[in-house]
Amino acid sequence: MRRRSRICVAAVVGVLALVGVISRAAERADSAALMLHRAAAAAAAMDYGTARELYASARQRAARADDQDLEARALLGLSAVLRQSGAGDRALEPVDAALALLADQPPTATLVRAYGHRAEAVQARGEVGGVDVALARGRNIARRLDDPGLVAEVDAVAAVLATRRGEDRMALELGRRALPAADGPAAMRAWSAIAYAQHRLGRWRSARASYDQVIEKAWAENDQRTLGFAYCNRAEVDARLGVETSGVEDLLRAIERLERGAGALAVGDAERAAFLDRDEAAYDRLVRALVDAGRPRAAFDVAEQLHGRALLDTLGAGVGEGDCSEHRQLVRRLGRARLDLDSAAPSARAGVLRSITDLERRLRALSADRPPSERVPPATIDDVQEALAADESLIAYWVAEERTIAWVVDAETVRVVQIPVARDRLEDRLDAYLSVLRSPSRAVERSLLADEAAHLAAGRQLHDWLIAPIGPSAARRWIVIPDGRLHELPFEALIQSCNPGSESASRDPRLVHAAYADCQYVGHRRALSYAPSAGVMLRLRERARERPPAPRPLVAMAPTFAGESATAAVRSNRGPLRHSADEVRRIGRFFTDAEVLIGPRAQEARLDAGLASVRRLHLATHGLVDDGSPFGGGLLLAPGQDDDGLLLVPEVRRLDLQADLVTISACRSGRGRPSRAEGSMGLSRAFLAAGASAVVASLWDVDDRSTALLMERFYLHLAAGERPSEALRQARVWLASQRGETRRVFETRPVSYAHPRYWAGFVVVGAE
Repeated sequence: MRRRSRICVAAVVGVLALVGVISRAAERADSAALMLHRAAAAAAAMDYGTARELYASARQRAARADDQDLEARALLGLSAVLRQSGAGDRALEPVDAALALLADQPPTATLVRAYGHRAEAVQARGEVGGVDVALARGRNIARRLDDPGLVAEVDAVAAVLATRRGEDRMALELGRRALPAADGPAAMRAWSAIAYAQHRLGRWRSARASYDQVIEKAWAENDQRTLGFAYCNRAEVDARLGVETSGVEDLLRAIERLERGAGALAVGDAERAAFLDRDEAAYDRLVRALVDAGRPRAAFDVAEQLHGRALLDTLGAGVGEGDCSEHRQLVRRLGRARLDLDSAAPSARAGVLRSITDLERRLRALSADRPPSERVPPATIDDVQEALAADESLIAYWVAEERTIAWVVDAETVRVVQIPVARDRLEDRLDAYLSVLRSPSRAVERSLLADEAAHLAAGRQLHDWLIAPIGPSAARRWIVIPDGRLHELPFEALIQSCNPGSESASRDPRLVHAAYADCQYVGHRRALSYAPSAGVMLRLRERARERPPAPRPLVAMAPTFAGESATAAVRSNRGPLRHSADEVRRIGRFFTDAEVLIGPRAQEARLDAGLASVRRLHLATHGLVDDGSPFGGGLLLAPGQDDDGLLLVPEVRRLDLQADLVTISACRSGRGRPSRAEGSMGLSRAFLAAGASAVVASLWDVDDRSTALLMERFYLHLAAGERPSEALRQARVWLASQRGETRRVFETRPVSYAHPRYWAGFVVVGAE
């Protein structure tokens, strides 16, 4: 009897334990479901950082509850947030993880939606071939489940994706097919596709009515991203219809939502630039609308909201890249892979590229885990005028599709100038002028063939478009805020006037580039500096004022890549630098207690040791540029015991700099991944984020010999107390009057350094 009682008691305890396990699992599932709801609400409100955290927590709780459907839904939500926040290249992995979870389960609505998410993620990566496959699978499962609402969801996704591919008539058909059974977010997406397709097809009144439907449904879902899209596009439709009253207000609503979304991204994250670049049309339309409405100051404020915001927030927060051990390890592995790529055999390049892509994806994921910080307010025209000296003017450009707008600001006045040149015409002239400046062989060939007139004409045309309409200015110093591809242009090289047929140009018939000696250039009369935004320039000035002068005047480094320091250069297919050692020795003589590091002593480890006490840092070396990646750019240094000799952008950002000036005497050191919102996301930006007030960097491959001469003269004037922009102006004027040599086939010819490719490539970025 006792034994039976013990068995009964044990059975009851076992049942209770099982009930407890089931109850706890149910609690975890309920908790995961609640988190999913909160995550979706955060994503709709464009609070992407919170949404990511909630989706990750929901996934963990669903996994502990052994609920594959909930876990898959969390993964799909995470994928959507990655796409919406500008990280579409990472959105496919969580979708495929969700599909793997659901593979052995009976077909469900979540599986149908997973294929819709896969179609979006695949298209975001540019792999269009997999889009139709994913949509077909999702549609077939929805039909097997006999659920018209699910079929409508797939059709709504397909309609949106069709608009992104420019297939507007297909988008109309799919959107209209989805509407009868669509509800909630699916109906909103179907209307969005219909409205945008009608918009693109020029059916303005129909598009206007459809955008009204989108706005109504987006408010019901609190979908701030879709509201921004609809307000922005409805404003353009109203302008087409001649209804101007609501256009500016709609655009202001759109910008407000985009700013909210950008503010929820991690400070300094490349995602923010991608996020804003994707929606630059809203800013573009609002700038034009405000200028046309006679509100140039408000238009300037909007331009500042787009330009340089990620860097401005980084400067305000005082942070750069993370410095955790995992981050450092990934960056070092990326550096080795970048060097391997340059020296890899053709058969091995694909594998190295895959490794680079994976490492960059993991680095982006680490950056995305940083919490966002409060955004720094952009500068206003009043802020700029208060900071400008009497001899300074700020010129900010905005390159719209059909015209370019320029604000000319000095301490007392503000003017807005409209330049009636379409963007494509401007960029054509830009390509014609820059193509010769960037190519030494092309520049010499033009001269030897007496075919330099077209290039000179392109330089004059750009001056007539970009500088002449500004009118006379008494300011000796110009601070230029470029826009779009104007970040590639040194305004110093624009030609005010030219007389290539003069007597002085023909004194030596063997002189290469003699025609350029009789031209007047913008950079010979004015000192110029550049910044991605007025706010960045002002913040850099403020930061420089707040800190005491560094006691060490100069550290100059020149890895010559000869002997034991040649490893990195050989691996990257770059040869020795014949003049860099002389360059740093000469500039070192201008400063008492300067530290000059040449050859194997110019190691990355020396940069980590005590840079906080250095006022000027000079690096004469090879540059490594990757315009497609925010991580790929770097500088080659002498390899050390614990490093490979490649200083990548993320490693620059973790340096502790207090320098007034960093000079990167290397090829294309001022270039990087292009972004309209942020400019060039490369080495210059990284050194500013690391603590430098200003950076001198190059926009193209520079000549080793003429660069050494330019730098020596530049530092001569710096040592005399000139600002970097004025010191560089005087060095340019001097170099343009000098001659060198160039070798063409088997003949050495004298060359005039008057050609802008020798002296205009280096520009000052930041604040002085």
